[in-house]
Amino acid sequence: MRTSAPRSISAQARDFEGPLTRFNLGELSANVPRVKYVLNGESHETPAPLSVLDLLGRFDLRRQRVAVAINAEVVPKSRFAEVFVRDGDKVEVIHAVGGGA
Repeated sequence: MRTSAPRSISAQARDFEGPLTRFNLGELSANVPRVKYVLNGESHETPAPLSVLDLLGRFDLRRQRVAVAINAEVVPKSRFAEVFVRDGDKVEVIHAVGGGA
């Protein structure tokens, strides 16, 4: 659990500016703590923070027709590759549904 207030999406993106944008999971040490997060009410773990884009790919979710919020803050689609899911985050992925009467 977090002991401080959740950080904004903008603050998270600033942490990852520069050359480090992806993790080579094969090179991570066994001593690195796992990242625990909740996706649409279900708990999940990963060995490193995931970008929103990677998360959508991992769960085979169509990114063209979804909206994503992390800790109740909407992530703009243009930022899916640079915003990361971190330990303790609550992620909601909402599928857009067309139609009407």
